[in-house]
Amino acid sequence: MAHTSLHAFCKTHSLAKSTVHRKAKDLGIDTRDGLSSAAQQQLLAAFGLAQPAVKPLEAVAAELVIDNERPLSDAPRLPHSFDLGLIRGDSAVATGVHNPWSVAAEAIDTIEQLITAMNQDTNAQRQQLAQTQQAAHALSQKAQELKLAQTEYRLRAELLAYLQTQQTQQLTDALSEVQMLGKPSEGGNSSPSCLP
Repeated sequence: MAHTSLHAFCKTHSLAKSTVHRKAKDLGIDTRDGLSSAAQQQLLAAFGLAQPAVKPLEAVAAELVIDNERPLSDAPRLPHSFDLGLIRGDSAVATGVHNPWSVAAEAIDTIEQLITAMNQDTNAQRQQLAQTQQAAHALSQKAQELKLAQTEYRLRAELLAYLQTQQTQQLTDALSEVQMLGKPSEGGNSSPSCLP
């Protein structure tokens, strides 16, 4: 296996680049200069994609004992190919997913993005709640100030109206006294009195 880039490795094995990069980091593999053959084998094994080396079957020599007293016939020939589907039978057929680790890695990436988005939305809601609480508190304080100011205003208005009424009455009384000057009093002499 030749030295290759992380991108080419991910493309060849249908793996998400972020997932492979994270797995390489976990395994202590430096990906800056690409992947060596050993690093590729290590990653393939980590993703369950490595195929174990198959040792060829050793030929076993058959020992034939020839008995001259018996007639010999040719041994039956074994077939060179076998259909595992026929051997396995219809009931043992299982459905599978091609390259399941790649499918799982893509799903994991999607789930991580979804979790990140949910956390960001939760933080935004918390900020909105904090701002709403601050605004409600500030408005409540101002409403209390307005209620107190309204009570003070009503009391001042009542006091001022009372004082205004008193002063108006005093003014009216004083004007009446001035108007009465020079008018004859009832039963009295209407001619002006002579001063000595």
